[in-house]
Amino acid sequence: MEQQKPPLWTKDFIIISIVNLLLFCGFQMLLPTLPVHAESLGGSNTMLGWIIGSSTIASLLIRPVSGMLLDKMGRKGILIGGLCILILVTLAYGWLPSLGAIIAVRFLHGLGWGMASTASSTIASDKIPKHRFGEGMGFFSLSSSLAIALAPSIGLGVLAAYGFNPLTFLSAGFTIVVLLLSIFIKSTGKTPQNAEKVKLTP
Repeated sequence: MEQQKPPLWTKDFIIISIVNLLLFCGFQMLLPTLPVHAESLGGSNTMLGWIIGSSTIASLLIRPVSGMLLDKMGRKGILIGGLCILILVTLAYGWLPSLGAIIAVRFLHGLGWGMASTASSTIASDKIPKHRFGEGMGFFSLSSSLAIALAPSIGLGVLAAYGFNPLTFLSAGFTIVVLLLSIFIKSTGKTPQNAEKVKLTP
């Protein structure tokens, strides 16, 4: 009798997909709006370039480190740590006195983003059954694609209607919801050091 294979749409997979959707929404809302805010403060094109690029540089730098820490310290801890950084820096944007401070905080934003997004995708890959891995990653990637498509226009609309500070509160609010949802994900621990040995043992 053939053993029943584990399902794709488990509670943990649904939660991590929602987490990814809201995580990307919170981040992508600031992508087109932060340069507009910086320009209103008198930022030059060079400064705007640094504001955009500093986050990307930080994210690239932290991803390899996050990957190692995910295996050594556990997925959930890295996710929550990255989310806490995202919440704090997002709330700080509206109160920063200078463009230099915005660039520095944007760098920290990139670090938090690299940690949280790497952890969320790793948790998703852990939760997807191997026999439906391609399908599962397709649905998981759809959550980020939806956010990338919708969040920038939402951010620009909120900025035009209410201003930059309410936008940062909304963005941070998305991330706070992500943090709360992450608590309900079944703890995903570190990769055992003897994992390969276990597989090779007859």
